[in-house]
Amino acid sequence: MRPAGFWPGFVLGVPYFSYIFWWFWSVYPLVSKGTDNNLSFLIILLPFVVTVTGMSFFWGIFGYFAHDIQRKTRRAFLPLFCAGIFVLVEYIRTWFFGILWAGQGSLLGAHWTLGNPAYLFADIGPVRQSASYWGIYGIDFFIVFVGSALFMLARPRNWGSKKIPSLEILSAVAILVFLNLSTSLDKPRPENTELNVSIIQTAKPVR
Repeated sequence: MRPAGFWPGFVLGVPYFSYIFWWFWSVYPLVSKGTDNNLSFLIILLPFVVTVTGMSFFWGIFGYFAHDIQRKTRRAFLPLFCAGIFVLVEYIRTWFFGILWAGQGSLLGAHWTLGNPAYLFADIGPVRQSASYWGIYGIDFFIVFVGSALFMLARPRNWGSKKIPSLEILSAVAILVFLNLSTSLDKPRPENTELNVSIIQTAKPVR
């Protein structure tokens, strides 16, 4: 039996996380490691595919529960529940990356927030400033709540639950993310600016 809602969420996650983790290919073609182009392509492709697939799996889980809950919850409460589910799924996903690529010196925990949609809104001043009060998960909640609420307002009330596309909430998030990316890419990048970097090591505990 095909899990309704899972595949739309998963399919949406694949291009999104492919974009997020495209930096894997910055080490190609691994000539410095003594490999040829074909072998280095496979060496990079495998962890890239595994990572993208693993991260997209959680968006598929969100799509499944978002689809399921719309049949059991009143229309007015759908944005609230969908936003809460998305925050929970995103938090669990931060653990999964560390578990997936656990190795010597790894520190398991909710550390791998790479790909969190909240980061895409860092250029918006009010949203960025609000992060000090409710963190990236509060921003996630806000994104999904507003996006799903707008979708629910635009959706005709006479639609039956079977006619509602399972991609409804996820498409709202995708639209918001796309609009933010579009505005961010249009901004000129300043030259000769300082970049402050903090390096944190987890191999040895801090006393």
